[in-house]
Amino acid sequence: MPPPHHDHHHHHHHHEMEDWDDYWWHELPKDKQDAATVLGWTEKMWDDDGKADTEDLDWGELSHEQKKAAEAFGYHPKLWDEGPGHHPPHHHPPHHHDHHHHHPHEDHKPDGKPKEEEKKDGDDEEPDISNLNVNDGDKKESDKKEKPQFKVSKTFGGGGGAPFDHGNNRNISKITVFHDGHAVRGLEVHYGNMTKKAGECKGKSKTLELNNGEFITGATVRSNELVQSLAFKTNKGTEFGPVGGKGWSKLNPLGFGDKEGEEVKVPAPFKFQLVGFSGKAGSYIDQVAFRWGPVPQMNKKQQQSK
Repeated sequence: MPPPHHDHHHHHHHHEMEDWDDYWWHELPKDKQDAATVLGWTEKMWDDDGKADTEDLDWGELSHEQKKAAEAFGYHPKLWDEGPGHHPPHHHPPHHHDHHHHHPHEDHKPDGKPKEEEKKDGDDEEPDISNLNVNDGDKKESDKKEKPQFKVSKTFGGGGGAPFDHGNNRNISKITVFHDGHAVRGLEVHYGNMTKKAGECKGKSKTLELNNGEFITGATVRSNELVQSLAFKTNKGTEFGPVGGKGWSKLNPLGFGDKEGEEVKVPAPFKFQLVGFSGKAGSYIDQVAFRWGPVPQMNKKQQQSK
């Protein structure tokens, strides 16, 4: 996709402008770093696309230094007031002095090619320029994603059992859920070539096998004092389960029971996938939580380059 701010500016020669937000902080010329600092950015906020406090101020409320800094990014009063909230200064600055000696990075931001002509051929097949920008963006994306964040769902179930935690893993290839028709007794999960277990892995079971490139995008769990059933959904539309049961309506002969619990859907956060389980277990899975990690960057690249 071409950067959105080119769309409605064919007639201006905006391809000459720097997209400052495409640069990492350490790539910015010193004067731009200083200007960004005056406007309230730190290196970390800039690289994480954070939001500086000055963005909420009107032009009139900026100090003299801040106005100068905003001008260095190509802002003028009207443009600034039209919404730095939508366009933080380092996102799509509308203007830049077109002096070519200002462009330390001409090598990967081709300048002066007639973007307008290519524009008319339709957005999808812009040759050179947009591709360069997209790949460039991609590269930066994946640099940025080397420290992926992980998330964990809330916990479902009761307080019995001993804690277990499979941590954050890559590539779940297989999940086997053991049960006795009433509740979930154990979990056996293949993460790549490692197998991790929880609870009692014996008795009746069902196994979900994931194909290459398939990952889990959501779970459904029924629980009370125990995890009674589990179901999973994948990015390929596979639905597995529910496996387990609905607890016991009355105590079983061993004096053991658990009233039917509610079923709760637990979708992965956007662009996340299941990467592990944690919880508590003994002779049953007493409690479970789902660990989510980013969907692998690779898939994103493949989609983008289509």
